[in-house]
Amino acid sequence: MIKTFIVYNELETDRKLLVADLKECFLEHKVVKAIYPSQTHVPFLKSIQAISQKRTGIALNLAEIGCLLSHRNIWQQIIKEKDNQHQGYLIVESDAVVSDLIQLDYQFEKMHQLYDLFFWGAFEGRVKLFRSSRKNIQTYEATNSSYAYGTPLINSLYCAYGYSLNKKAAAYLLSITNKFQYPVDFWKKNLAQSNLNVGAITPELISIHTGVLSNIQVTKGNHIKKWLLYFLVEIKNRIIVFFK
Repeated sequence: MIKTFIVYNELETDRKLLVADLKECFLEHKVVKAIYPSQTHVPFLKSIQAISQKRTGIALNLAEIGCLLSHRNIWQQIIKEKDNQHQGYLIVESDAVVSDLIQLDYQFEKMHQLYDLFFWGAFEGRVKLFRSSRKNIQTYEATNSSYAYGTPLINSLYCAYGYSLNKKAAAYLLSITNKFQYPVDFWKKNLAQSNLNVGAITPELISIHTGVLSNIQVTKGNHIKKWLLYFLVEIKNRIIVFFK
């Protein structure tokens, strides 16, 4: 049974049914209250924003600070667990949706024999695996889809709506985020110097629900420009992983 942390705050009324579904998927779960600085006192909030501005050029917004603190809270709890070092713990956001629970159950323990940190979904399905590391998964008999796993291009990772990690990864992430700099899901910075074994699966088994609004990202500017940017990033990432 997958030990799961669900990040949720009752203020997220539009996600209540989604969280109910997640609880049914993962019976051994713990709901961790998502932190909203607008509702919960965060010490030195202005200083945190000023420091992140100085270190990265962009100040963390309130939602990003809340998200970071929420995930750090979970990582701290994982460190205190009495399980072995290979035990994986799944973390899902309140807007996450599981597309193939059978496959997730079937592969979870195996992946944590191989990886410290594993992405079951990220960047809305845009994760890319290095061709040299890519391995096809022996599909569970009840499913018809074809999956592959391997080492992801870190720059193709974004979002934190469905990932799992062991104590080693939790300790590393706590250390790297001890000084406020980047958002929790800015993996190309937070994992840049890690010695963790990082893996991912494609297509993703955990996706983000498109019917609810993000509590972090705010839609701004020209949608055509955003689409073009993602298109160019997609092409670049495809080229990089093909030759590695």
